[in-house]
Amino acid sequence: MTRPKPMISSNDSQQLDTAVPQQPVSRPLWTVQRVLLGIALAILLFYFVVYVVYAFNLIRFPFDYDQGEGFELVDVMMFSQFQWPYADIEQYPFYGSIYPPLYHILLVPFAWLFGPEYWYGRLFSFASTLVAAGAIAYAVYRQAGRTKNASFIGLLSGLAFLSSNIIYHIGPLFRQHIPMFMFEVLAIVVLANADEISDKGKRRQQLLLGFGLLLAAGYTKQLAAFTAIAALGFLLFRTASCSRLYQTACRLHSDCSTRFYFYSPAASSVFLGIGLCDCRRRHFLAHQYFYRRQLVDANGYCQRQRFYPRAGDWLIPLMV
Repeated sequence: MTRPKPMISSNDSQQLDTAVPQQPVSRPLWTVQRVLLGIALAILLFYFVVYVVYAFNLIRFPFDYDQGEGFELVDVMMFSQFQWPYADIEQYPFYGSIYPPLYHILLVPFAWLFGPEYWYGRLFSFASTLVAAGAIAYAVYRQAGRTKNASFIGLLSGLAFLSSNIIYHIGPLFRQHIPMFMFEVLAIVVLANADEISDKGKRRQQLLLGFGLLLAAGYTKQLAAFTAIAALGFLLFRTASCSRLYQTACRLHSDCSTRFYFYSPAASSVFLGIGLCDCRRRHFLAHQYFYRRQLVDANGYCQRQRFYPRAGDWLIPLMV
């Protein structure tokens, strides 16, 4: 089977642009373009300043600002005290987490140094928005040909991301959403042009790095499964070699109840390790981490909910 030709890379597109004679732009039109870009930059910089001031004030706020921040802080403190947050909610202290552990584990050193505080979780999330914006700016700059104009458009793209309503809403909060998105963006930036690397070893390393970032996003928050589906589907239809890697990854089992995905035996061992840590259940498949995710929507008043899991729970096994 012959390998299909890859899509045109940014370098190839730049060469094609230089081969085609460019039409001269009239000076009035060029001036209007510059003025509009300057206005856009000024507006986005104003939004960015407002966002930084808002984040600074929120980081200093000593109490929970969002209804979910307290739960995140409890999970961090339990991990910092080497306690297991995935517990039976019918037993004291009647608390059980349903979210993956990576975000909380990353904040454990701060809990050791500063105790139960909200500011370091908010600071981590705020820094995640800046990293994601930088990755978006770099991706635009790379695809636009790495020119001076491309760097300016990349800057506008990163600032436009930071000016969106959802970033203002949850960007500086002590929540898992933005760190998950940061790992997702980094994974897409790494995987987007991986097949354009001529060296086989370097190409494989970049693919594994991208898969690792997707795995980190999934163990930060389960919603990253949808990004994994999009990324792996992109690789499936891009080249034959990437398609073979995707088929290998799909042969590894996935946990349909948690929407986690596994690209290597090492990734599967993460879920296995979580199960072995919960030694209070007699059977591995019944441990609380699995159990809390399976019955998160079930209750005594509407038992039918346990038979209607969220749509994302079935996407991974259906793909495989």
